[in-house]
Amino acid sequence: MRRESPALSWAVAAVLMLQTLAMANHSPQTLGSQAGVFADLSTEELKAVRSFLWSRKDLRLEPSQGSTIAKNTVFLIEMLLPRKQQVLKFLDHGQRRPAREARAIIFFGAQEHPNITEFAVGPLPRPHYLRTLPPRPGHQMSWTSRPISSAEYVQLSHTLEEATRPLHQFFLDTTGFSFQDCHTRCLTFTDVAPRGLASGERRTCFQTLGMKLENITNPWSPEHRLVQPTLEQTGYSRERQAAFRFGRTLPKYLLFTSPKENRWGHQRSYWLQIHSMAEQVLPPGWQEERAFTWASTAHPSLPQDLVAWVTVGFLHIPHSEDIPNTATPGNSVGFLLRPFNFFTEDPSVASRDTVIVWPRDKGPNYVQRWIPEEGGDCWKPTPFSYNGTYRPV
Repeated sequence: MRRESPALSWAVAAVLMLQTLAMANHSPQTLGSQAGVFADLSTEELKAVRSFLWSRKDLRLEPSQGSTIAKNTVFLIEMLLPRKQQVLKFLDHGQRRPAREARAIIFFGAQEHPNITEFAVGPLPRPHYLRTLPPRPGHQMSWTSRPISSAEYVQLSHTLEEATRPLHQFFLDTTGFSFQDCHTRCLTFTDVAPRGLASGERRTCFQTLGMKLENITNPWSPEHRLVQPTLEQTGYSRERQAAFRFGRTLPKYLLFTSPKENRWGHQRSYWLQIHSMAEQVLPPGWQEERAFTWASTAHPSLPQDLVAWVTVGFLHIPHSEDIPNTATPGNSVGFLLRPFNFFTEDPSVASRDTVIVWPRDKGPNYVQRWIPEEGGDCWKPTPFSYNGTYRPV
């Protein structure tokens, strides 16, 4: 028996290795397609990973539903991209296809020190191993950084009901709604991200960035002068200064700026880009306009957790072309909140749904997409049609 044990061990190892290679080379989503190495997990693979995690008794997993967060739950299962070196060897040199793996994020709330841990599960579609993924340097995930669960929403709602109980009649008199005994007229709350873990973490200031012309001496010819455009940054210390009137030209960039800087030494900001602005419907000082004086206060807007009040809308005057169907091209309403020096690079480079159209000297354009060829086209071949009615006639 002692001599047969090593042979048996080698046989088991060989079977597992062949099984791993077979699964890595014959995944249903990667047959006949090099782009399939980047394919997302299929429904069958997701179910297989979930079943494998639940079979591991050492994880002590429990369903995410419930009234407590003191338990271990699976938060996310997604595709774990293989190492770049392995992918290049497969794509450029025809070497073995990298094994497909999944990333599983588990919330360990039942431990003495709750934590968030990432695991690699593979090989797919029949996983049999689990390994811990080390966090990236400087990106250690804290327990308080996780999204709020349904159990915490219930507790938060209960806390709000108790805290606002003395204001029950006040809410009814001012809004007609309340948190207690409200039946169909109940106040609701909205949890807004990003969340701060300590006082002052979300501190920002408001400033504008525009262009102005300056008359300077020509550095190459001091006896002459030249006019050149330059950027002008303006900070606002009070709310009234940052209130822009209807119909006035807005500064080019409206920025909410953090004191923190990015890798290039620029303050991390978000750019408020307004697509449309509604006309003023009430004259200043009118009786209804005075009802919301909180919107025109002169509180200081120095670095703190700022809130932006953005007025958007459009004026549509009915005309004969609105019959029988009102066309709405150009009647868009809204605004964008875009990063401005917030990231160190374009965040779309990490997109998994990228489509690039390359022009050719002859023939049609070349469409490059990172999806399996057997997955179908990235658009529907059937043209869209609409006859202007709510229901087909």
